[in-house]
Amino acid sequence: MHDSYYSDNDIDRILYQYYKANGGCLMGNPYEGQYPHCQLLLDMDTAPLSVAPVITSSSRYGYGLTCAAYTQAELTYPYHLDLRPSTVLRKGADMITKQGIKVRYRDLDSQYLIKSGNPAFTQLILPGSNLADLLLQTRAFRVRIEPVAEEKHLHTVQVLREKSLGSEIQGKTISLEELPLMIELCRAAAYAVKSYAMPEQNQGTD
Repeated sequence: MHDSYYSDNDIDRILYQYYKANGGCLMGNPYEGQYPHCQLLLDMDTAPLSVAPVITSSSRYGYGLTCAAYTQAELTYPYHLDLRPSTVLRKGADMITKQGIKVRYRDLDSQYLIKSGNPAFTQLILPGSNLADLLLQTRAFRVRIEPVAEEKHLHTVQVLREKSLGSEIQGKTISLEELPLMIELCRAAAYAVKSYAMPEQNQGTD
């Protein structure tokens, strides 16, 4: 697989610029067009966090990328959470399927479609942490928390840059100005789920 006309090294170069300004550990060469792409490792002394391009689509002409931040959290029970910026189509689908939940915090319910296997826990952690306030600063990111494979306690916490129609072809999936907020969202999401006692509940696979 190779870099294509709609997935060049823009993200790698932005990771490099962030690394030069803020430190961390940069793996890879952002100017060589390599695959795999670069990876930026942060918070190695506390809760390691990874930022890297991820493939979102592929075709005979190449592949599309977005940027994602990952960390992990140990939780008492399996937990699923998906916070995704609302669109007209997603709001319509939610009205039909009724899968979304409401947290009644500021404008979060109107700005995001919120799915969770444990609504009570989600309604506790979002207003009780700064995660919701960070989300309301932008509608550019999707937050997902889910168990790792068959693990009951180990969870992956990920924040992905949501892409608007056509952005894959444009290849502009994140900016240097947006990257710090994406990293803070990932840290805040992990902190939020680890800061509250989780009530036991049967978890779905949203």
